[in-house]
Amino acid sequence: KDFQAIEKQYGGGKNEMQAPNKESLTKENKDGTVSNKKEMGLSGGRKSSKRLVFIAKLDNYFPNSEIPNPLYFTYDYYTKFDTLTQTLEVDSLMPSNDLFQPDPSKIPLYFTQTDSSVLLKSKGYLDRKVVSTDVYKALLSPKEFLAPATAFFCQPIAVEKEYKQQFKSAYRAKMFVSNLNSAYFVYNPAGNKVLEDFQNARFDLLRKITNWNTEDSAFMLYYTFIPKGDDFDSIRALAREITKNATTPIDKIIAVRNYFLSNDETGQPLFKYTENPGVPGLPSASKLNYFLFQNRKGYCAYYAGATLFLLRALGMPTRVSTGFLTMDRSTKNKGWYWFYEDQAHAWTQV
Repeated sequence: KDFQAIEKQYGGGKNEMQAPNKESLTKENKDGTVSNKKEMGLSGGRKSSKRLVFIAKLDNYFPNSEIPNPLYFTYDYYTKFDTLTQTLEVDSLMPSNDLFQPDPSKIPLYFTQTDSSVLLKSKGYLDRKVVSTDVYKALLSPKEFLAPATAFFCQPIAVEKEYKQQFKSAYRAKMFVSNLNSAYFVYNPAGNKVLEDFQNARFDLLRKITNWNTEDSAFMLYYTFIPKGDDFDSIRALAREITKNATTPIDKIIAVRNYFLSNDETGQPLFKYTENPGVPGLPSASKLNYFLFQNRKGYCAYYAGATLFLLRALGMPTRVSTGFLTMDRSTKNKGWYWFYEDQAHAWTQV
Protein backbone atom coordinates (compact mmCIF):
# COMPACT_ATOMS: atom_id res chain seq x y z
CA LYS A 1 0.00 0.00 0.00
CA ASP A 2 3.03 2.28 0.26
CA PHE A 3 4.17 2.06 -3.38
CA GLN A 4 3.81 5.78 -4.07
CA ALA A 5 5.43 6.80 -0.77
CA ILE A 6 8.50 4.66 -1.39
CA GLU A 7 8.66 5.75 -5.01
CA LYS A 8 8.83 9.33 -3.78
CA GLN A 9 11.38 8.40 -1.09
CA TYR A 10 13.81 6.79 -3.55
CA GLY A 11 13.19 8.93 -6.61
CA GLY A 12 12.88 7.65 -10.15
CA GLY A 13 9.86 7.57 -12.36
CA LYS A 14 11.10 10.37 -14.62
CA ASN A 15 10.16 9.98 -18.26
CA GLU A 16 13.54 10.70 -19.79
CA MET A 17 14.27 10.34 -23.50
CA GLN A 18 17.75 9.19 -24.51
CA ALA A 19 20.15 10.15 -27.26
CA PRO A 20 19.82 7.57 -30.06
CA ASN A 21 23.59 7.00 -30.49
CA LYS A 22 24.16 5.26 -27.17
CA GLU A 23 23.99 1.56 -26.33
CA SER A 24 21.21 0.13 -24.19
CA LEU A 25 20.53 -3.31 -22.77
CA THR A 26 16.81 -2.81 -23.44
CA LYS A 27 14.80 -1.69 -26.46
CA GLU A 28 11.64 0.39 -26.67
CA ASN A 29 8.74 -1.15 -28.58
CA LYS A 30 6.28 0.73 -30.82
CA ASP A 31 3.67 0.65 -28.06
CA GLY A 32 6.08 2.36 -25.64
CA THR A 33 6.84 -0.77 -23.60
CA VAL A 34 10.32 -2.08 -22.89
CA SER A 35 11.82 -5.45 -23.95
CA ASN A 36 15.18 -7.19 -23.85
CA LYS A 37 17.65 -7.00 -26.73
CA LYS A 38 19.13 -10.18 -28.19
CA GLU A 39 22.59 -8.70 -28.54
CA MET A 40 24.84 -6.31 -26.62
CA GLY A 41 27.35 -4.15 -28.45
CA LEU A 42 30.33 -2.33 -26.97
CA SER A 43 29.79 1.30 -27.93
CA GLY A 44 31.13 4.67 -26.90
CA GLY A 45 28.40 5.21 -24.33
CA ARG A 46 25.42 3.76 -22.54
CA LYS A 47 21.89 5.10 -22.17
CA SER A 48 20.74 5.79 -18.65
CA SER A 49 17.15 6.37 -17.64
CA LYS A 50 15.21 6.48 -14.37
CA ARG A 51 11.93 5.27 -15.89
CA LEU A 52 10.30 2.57 -13.79
CA VAL A 53 10.21 -0.75 -15.69
CA PHE A 54 8.70 -3.08 -13.04
CA ILE A 55 8.56 -3.79 -9.34
CA ALA A 56 8.84 -7.19 -7.67
CA LYS A 57 8.18 -8.86 -4.35
CA LEU A 58 10.97 -11.41 -3.90
CA ASP A 59 10.43 -14.05 -1.24
CA ASN A 60 14.08 -14.68 -0.40
CA TYR A 61 15.72 -13.98 2.95
CA PHE A 62 18.65 -15.24 4.96
CA PRO A 63 17.78 -18.23 7.18
CA ASN A 64 16.27 -17.26 10.52
CA SER A 65 16.39 -13.53 9.74
CA GLU A 66 14.51 -10.69 8.05
CA ILE A 67 17.58 -9.69 6.03
CA PRO A 68 16.57 -9.73 2.33
CA ASN A 69 18.73 -11.81 0.00
CA PRO A 70 18.45 -9.95 -3.33
CA LEU A 71 18.76 -11.97 -6.54
CA TYR A 72 19.44 -10.60 -10.00
CA PHE A 73 16.53 -11.01 -12.43
CA THR A 74 17.66 -12.84 -15.58
CA TYR A 75 16.41 -12.07 -19.09
CA ASP A 76 18.77 -13.99 -21.34
CA TYR A 77 22.24 -15.49 -21.78
CA TYR A 78 24.84 -14.23 -24.24
CA THR A 79 27.20 -17.05 -25.22
CA LYS A 80 28.61 -15.91 -28.59
CA PHE A 81 30.84 -12.97 -29.53
CA ASP A 82 30.91 -11.46 -33.02
CA THR A 83 34.49 -10.22 -33.43
CA LEU A 84 33.56 -8.13 -36.49
CA THR A 85 30.86 -6.08 -34.77
CA GLN A 86 32.23 -6.47 -31.21
CA THR A 87 28.85 -7.78 -30.08
CA LEU A 88 27.81 -10.36 -27.49
CA GLU A 89 24.88 -12.39 -28.81
CA VAL A 90 22.18 -14.86 -27.83
CA ASP A 91 22.54 -18.34 -29.39
CA SER A 92 19.34 -20.41 -29.47
CA LEU A 93 21.46 -23.53 -29.97
CA MET A 94 23.55 -23.13 -26.82
CA PRO A 95 23.99 -26.42 -24.95
CA SER A 96 22.44 -26.91 -21.49
CA ASN A 97 19.87 -24.19 -22.15
CA ASP A 98 18.25 -23.80 -18.73
CA LEU A 99 16.36 -20.60 -19.56
CA PHE A 100 12.57 -20.59 -19.07
CA GLN A 101 11.02 -18.02 -21.43
CA PRO A 102 7.20 -18.17 -21.43
CA ASP A 103 5.00 -15.40 -22.83
CA PRO A 104 2.83 -14.32 -19.86
CA SER A 105 0.44 -12.47 -22.20
CA LYS A 106 -0.62 -15.80 -23.74
CA ILE A 107 -1.39 -17.54 -20.44
CA PRO A 108 -4.93 -17.02 -19.06
CA LEU A 109 -5.18 -15.27 -15.70
CA TYR A 110 -4.31 -17.62 -12.82
CA PHE A 111 -3.48 -20.47 -15.20
CA THR A 112 0.10 -21.75 -15.09
CA GLN A 113 2.89 -22.70 -17.45
CA THR A 114 5.76 -24.83 -16.16
CA ASP A 115 8.90 -26.43 -17.57
CA SER A 116 10.79 -28.88 -15.38
CA SER A 117 13.33 -29.70 -18.12
CA VAL A 118 15.25 -26.49 -17.38
CA LEU A 119 15.95 -27.80 -13.87
CA LEU A 120 17.63 -30.87 -15.33
CA LYS A 121 19.82 -28.70 -17.59
CA SER A 122 20.82 -26.26 -14.86
CA LYS A 123 24.34 -26.64 -13.48
CA GLY A 124 23.66 -24.70 -10.26
CA TYR A 125 22.21 -27.64 -8.36
CA LEU A 126 24.01 -27.34 -5.00
CA ASP A 127 22.21 -25.89 -1.96
CA ARG A 128 18.96 -25.21 -3.86
CA LYS A 129 15.51 -24.18 -2.71
CA VAL A 130 12.29 -22.97 -4.32
CA VAL A 131 11.80 -19.17 -4.21
CA SER A 132 8.85 -17.16 -5.54
CA THR A 133 8.47 -13.64 -6.89
CA ASP A 134 5.52 -11.44 -7.91
CA VAL A 135 6.36 -9.10 -10.80
CA TYR A 136 4.24 -6.00 -11.54
CA LYS A 137 4.93 -4.45 -14.95
CA ALA A 138 5.04 -0.71 -15.47
CA LEU A 139 6.94 -0.25 -18.77
CA LEU A 140 7.91 -3.91 -19.21
CA SER A 141 6.20 -5.47 -22.25
CA PRO A 142 3.28 -7.84 -21.49
CA LYS A 143 5.15 -10.53 -23.47
CA GLU A 144 8.32 -10.36 -21.38
CA PHE A 145 9.22 -12.75 -18.59
CA LEU A 146 12.17 -12.42 -16.26
CA ALA A 147 12.99 -13.90 -12.89
CA PRO A 148 16.01 -15.07 -10.93
CA ALA A 149 17.54 -18.27 -12.38
CA THR A 150 16.46 -21.01 -12.62
CA ALA A 151 12.75 -20.23 -13.17
CA PHE A 152 10.32 -23.02 -14.05
CA PHE A 153 6.82 -21.63 -13.28
CA CYS A 154 4.77 -18.67 -14.54
CA GLN A 155 1.24 -17.66 -13.47
CA PRO A 156 -0.39 -14.37 -14.53
CA ILE A 157 -2.03 -12.67 -11.53
CA ALA A 158 -4.41 -9.73 -11.20
CA VAL A 159 -3.35 -6.16 -10.46
CA GLU A 160 -5.42 -4.51 -7.73
CA LYS A 161 -7.87 -1.96 -9.07
CA GLU A 162 -6.20 1.08 -7.49
CA TYR A 163 -2.85 0.27 -9.19
CA LYS A 164 -4.07 -0.53 -12.72
CA GLN A 165 -2.96 2.87 -14.01
CA GLN A 166 0.63 2.30 -12.92
CA PHE A 167 0.96 -1.45 -13.47
CA LYS A 168 -0.52 -2.93 -16.64
CA SER A 169 -0.08 -6.62 -15.85
CA ALA A 170 1.55 -8.98 -13.36
CA TYR A 171 2.70 -12.55 -12.93
CA ARG A 172 4.02 -14.88 -10.26
CA ALA A 173 7.18 -16.91 -10.92
CA LYS A 174 8.83 -19.74 -9.07
CA MET A 175 12.53 -20.52 -9.27
CA PHE A 176 14.87 -23.25 -8.07
CA VAL A 177 17.62 -21.03 -6.67
CA SER A 178 21.07 -21.98 -5.42
CA ASN A 179 22.51 -19.97 -2.53
CA LEU A 180 25.80 -20.18 -4.42
CA ASN A 181 24.32 -18.20 -7.29
CA SER A 182 23.64 -14.80 -5.76
CA ALA A 183 25.52 -12.31 -7.94
CA TYR A 184 24.54 -9.49 -5.60
CA PHE A 185 26.93 -10.62 -2.87
CA VAL A 186 30.03 -11.08 -5.00
CA TYR A 187 30.70 -7.36 -4.54
CA ASN A 188 28.47 -6.34 -1.65
CA PRO A 189 29.29 -7.86 1.78
CA ALA A 190 29.99 -4.25 2.88
CA GLY A 191 31.23 -5.04 6.38
CA ASN A 192 28.01 -6.77 7.43
CA LYS A 193 29.02 -9.90 9.37
CA VAL A 194 25.95 -11.90 8.29
CA LEU A 195 26.69 -11.16 4.64
CA GLU A 196 30.42 -11.74 4.99
CA ASP A 197 29.81 -15.10 6.68
CA PHE A 198 27.40 -16.01 3.87
CA GLN A 199 29.97 -15.07 1.25
CA ASN A 200 32.83 -16.96 2.92
CA ALA A 201 30.67 -20.06 3.39
CA ARG A 202 29.91 -19.99 -0.34
CA PHE A 203 33.59 -19.69 -1.23
CA ASP A 204 34.59 -22.49 1.18
CA LEU A 205 32.06 -24.82 -0.43
CA LEU A 206 33.14 -23.87 -3.93
CA ARG A 207 36.81 -24.52 -3.09
CA LYS A 208 35.94 -28.22 -2.98
CA ILE A 209 35.43 -28.05 -6.74
CA THR A 210 38.75 -28.49 -8.54
CA ASN A 211 37.85 -29.41 -12.15
CA TRP A 212 35.11 -30.09 -14.71
CA ASN A 213 36.10 -33.69 -15.53
CA THR A 214 32.52 -34.93 -15.27
CA GLU A 215 31.16 -32.42 -17.79
CA ASP A 216 30.32 -33.33 -21.36
CA SER A 217 33.14 -32.45 -23.79
CA ALA A 218 30.77 -30.64 -26.18
CA PHE A 219 29.55 -28.47 -23.29
CA MET A 220 33.14 -27.61 -22.32
CA LEU A 221 34.21 -26.89 -25.89
CA TYR A 222 31.29 -24.52 -26.43
CA TYR A 223 31.52 -22.56 -23.17
CA THR A 224 35.32 -22.21 -23.18
CA PHE A 225 35.58 -21.15 -26.84
CA ILE A 226 37.78 -18.11 -27.61
CA PRO A 227 38.41 -16.71 -31.10
CA LYS A 228 41.94 -16.92 -32.49
CA GLY A 229 44.22 -13.94 -33.00
CA ASP A 230 46.69 -11.64 -31.25
CA ASP A 231 43.98 -9.74 -29.37
CA PHE A 232 42.75 -12.87 -27.65
CA ASP A 233 46.31 -14.14 -27.08
CA SER A 234 46.84 -10.96 -25.04
CA ILE A 235 43.75 -11.77 -22.97
CA ARG A 236 45.06 -15.32 -22.37
CA ALA A 237 48.38 -13.95 -21.13
CA LEU A 238 46.67 -11.46 -18.82
CA ALA A 239 44.43 -14.20 -17.40
CA ARG A 240 47.47 -16.35 -16.55
CA GLU A 241 49.24 -13.41 -14.91
CA ILE A 242 46.21 -12.36 -12.83
CA THR A 243 45.65 -15.87 -11.49
CA LYS A 244 49.24 -17.11 -11.12
CA ASN A 245 48.93 -17.41 -7.32
CA ALA A 246 45.45 -18.99 -7.32
CA THR A 247 44.93 -22.76 -7.31
CA THR A 248 41.21 -23.60 -7.20
CA PRO A 249 38.73 -22.37 -9.84
CA ILE A 250 36.86 -20.16 -7.34
CA ASP A 251 40.12 -18.52 -6.23
CA LYS A 252 40.94 -17.79 -9.86
CA ILE A 253 37.49 -16.21 -10.25
CA ILE A 254 38.09 -14.10 -7.13
CA ALA A 255 41.52 -13.10 -8.48
CA VAL A 256 39.89 -11.80 -11.67
CA ARG A 257 37.30 -9.93 -9.61
CA ASN A 258 40.05 -8.42 -7.44
CA TYR A 259 42.00 -7.35 -10.52
CA PHE A 260 39.08 -5.13 -11.58
CA LEU A 261 38.97 -3.73 -8.02
CA SER A 262 42.74 -3.17 -7.71
CA ASN A 263 44.69 0.11 -7.59
CA ASP A 264 47.50 1.32 -9.84
CA GLU A 265 50.98 2.38 -8.72
CA THR A 266 49.64 5.79 -7.63
CA GLY A 267 46.96 4.26 -5.43
CA GLN A 268 44.13 5.16 -7.80
CA PRO A 269 41.60 2.57 -9.04
CA LEU A 270 43.05 0.70 -12.02
CA PHE A 271 39.60 0.45 -13.64
CA LYS A 272 36.79 2.99 -13.55
CA TYR A 273 33.07 2.42 -14.13
CA THR A 274 31.69 4.96 -16.61
CA GLU A 275 28.75 5.08 -19.00
CA ASN A 276 30.88 7.05 -21.50
CA PRO A 277 34.13 5.10 -21.92
CA GLY A 278 35.08 6.38 -25.37
CA VAL A 279 36.17 4.26 -28.32
CA PRO A 280 39.58 3.26 -29.73
CA GLY A 281 41.22 5.57 -32.25
CA LEU A 282 41.14 2.89 -34.97
CA PRO A 283 37.65 1.73 -35.99
CA SER A 284 38.83 -1.89 -36.39
CA ALA A 285 40.53 -2.07 -32.99
CA SER A 286 39.28 -4.48 -30.35
CA LYS A 287 37.12 -2.59 -27.88
CA LEU A 288 37.65 -5.32 -25.29
CA ASN A 289 41.43 -4.96 -25.54
CA TYR A 290 41.15 -1.18 -25.51
CA PHE A 291 39.18 -1.53 -22.27
CA LEU A 292 41.53 -4.10 -20.69
CA PHE A 293 44.91 -2.69 -21.65
CA GLN A 294 44.58 1.03 -22.41
CA ASN A 295 41.52 3.02 -21.45
CA ARG A 296 40.33 0.78 -18.52
CA LYS A 297 37.02 2.62 -18.42
CA GLY A 298 33.64 1.07 -19.21
CA TYR A 299 30.19 0.01 -18.08
CA CYS A 300 28.83 -3.45 -17.25
CA ALA A 301 28.97 -4.81 -20.81
CA TYR A 302 32.73 -4.17 -20.90
CA TYR A 303 33.38 -5.81 -17.54
CA ALA A 304 31.17 -8.79 -18.37
CA GLY A 305 32.67 -9.32 -21.84
CA ALA A 306 36.24 -8.99 -20.58
CA THR A 307 35.58 -11.35 -17.66
CA LEU A 308 33.95 -13.86 -20.02
CA PHE A 309 37.15 -14.24 -22.03
CA LEU A 310 39.54 -14.02 -19.07
CA LEU A 311 37.76 -16.98 -17.46
CA ARG A 312 37.34 -18.92 -20.69
CA ALA A 313 41.08 -18.46 -21.25
CA LEU A 314 41.55 -20.39 -17.99
CA GLY A 315 39.38 -23.26 -19.23
CA MET A 316 36.31 -22.24 -17.24
CA PRO A 317 32.89 -22.63 -18.90
CA THR A 318 31.42 -19.12 -18.83
CA ARG A 319 28.50 -17.11 -20.23
CA VAL A 320 27.13 -13.58 -19.81
CA SER A 321 23.77 -13.12 -18.10
CA THR A 322 21.58 -10.11 -18.84
CA GLY A 323 18.64 -8.75 -16.94
CA PHE A 324 18.30 -6.37 -14.01
CA LEU A 325 20.50 -5.92 -10.99
CA THR A 326 18.57 -5.90 -7.73
CA MET A 327 19.05 -3.35 -4.99
CA ASP A 328 17.40 -3.45 -1.57
CA ARG A 329 15.15 -0.47 -2.18
CA SER A 330 12.60 -0.69 0.61
CA THR A 331 13.18 -0.66 4.35
CA LYS A 332 9.46 -0.27 5.14
CA ASN A 333 8.36 -3.25 3.03
CA LYS A 334 11.21 -5.76 3.05
CA GLY A 335 11.50 -7.88 -0.04
CA TRP A 336 9.99 -5.27 -2.41
CA TYR A 337 12.29 -4.00 -5.15
CA TRP A 338 11.95 -1.23 -7.75
CA PHE A 339 13.61 -1.75 -11.16
CA TYR A 340 14.45 1.24 -13.35
CA GLU A 341 15.88 1.25 -16.87
CA ASP A 342 19.34 2.14 -15.59
CA GLN A 343 19.35 -1.10 -13.58
CA ALA A 344 19.43 -3.14 -16.80
CA HIS A 345 22.65 -5.08 -16.31
CA ALA A 346 25.06 -7.68 -17.63
CA TRP A 347 27.15 -9.96 -15.43
CA THR A 348 29.24 -13.10 -15.83
CA GLN A 349 28.16 -16.59 -14.85
CA VAL A 350 30.68 -19.40 -14.48
